[in-house]
Amino acid sequence: MSIWDLSAVPDQHGRRIVVTGAGSGLGLVVARELASRGAHVVMAARDVAKAGRHRDALRAEHPAATVDVRPLDLLDLDSVRAFAADVAAEPVDALLNVAGIAGAPLRHDAHGRESHFATNHLGHFALTTLLLDALGRGREPRVVTVSSGLYRVGRLDLDRDDHLTGGARYTSTRAYARSKLANVLFGLELDRRLRAAGSPIRSLLAHPGIARTPMNTAPRDKLLERIVASVVGRVARTAEQGALPILYAATAPGLAGGTFVGPHTEFRGPVRVEHLPIRRPADDRRLAERLWAESEELTGIRSALLSSSAG
Repeated sequence: MSIWDLSAVPDQHGRRIVVTGAGSGLGLVVARELASRGAHVVMAARDVAKAGRHRDALRAEHPAATVDVRPLDLLDLDSVRAFAADVAAEPVDALLNVAGIAGAPLRHDAHGRESHFATNHLGHFALTTLLLDALGRGREPRVVTVSSGLYRVGRLDLDRDDHLTGGARYTSTRAYARSKLANVLFGLELDRRLRAAGSPIRSLLAHPGIARTPMNTAPRDKLLERIVASVVGRVARTAEQGALPILYAATAPGLAGGTFVGPHTEFRGPVRVEHLPIRRPADDRRLAERLWAESEELTGIRSALLSSSAG
């Protein structure tokens, strides 16, 4: 692949695109770039006041931009359901699952599920499933789920409950890597099920490398995590550079479902977007099938279209 920059993002007029985590960081950059190119962007954010200020600034710079702000807390499945019900009234051409948390101390959702797994995976699993009908009515629809190169060190043993409770040896790094592995397993299993169902929706994956965003540079409680955050601040790309693989996955024509897009290197410098191979343990199809079944059970949300595995 060649160097790919913001000037390569194609015209987006006529597309309605949902971006999670659009109130800050990568999600904000992605929303801004898509809206400036004509897309009708739905900014999903926990802090709607903050996202609203960004929307107003974007409209001031691009008066013709069409941008809506909607509340979405991925840690709260009631919020996910309400958001999806609102958004699904019209077709959706792309769903970009960008939101995520990292470095959080051990906390749980209302059902006792560890927050990285609940937010980064379960929330997006539920949202994607609830929006499948709206996506099916979209134009060349696609789902892009954002993961991380750390998925390769993630460990997800569904016969244990560490991914749900956090485990006795909880660290935020271990929890984050586990959730990013779940993202890849989900994105690939979604692609297989969509293909088996004959759906026009494509499921793709992207990762930004290491970028200077609030998620990566926020203050940490533990010394090691503070050191890591300090290093990230010095070697990471800008948020604009980190957003490039996501924008590529969302807009490049002709991408096949199951494609994983990322930068040639993790750190700062020009972004050469590449189609990445899937590494262990994310190539475990049996694990992906089991994670899908567990996610349906945990969220209480399932799609009749995708009710059985592609095999």
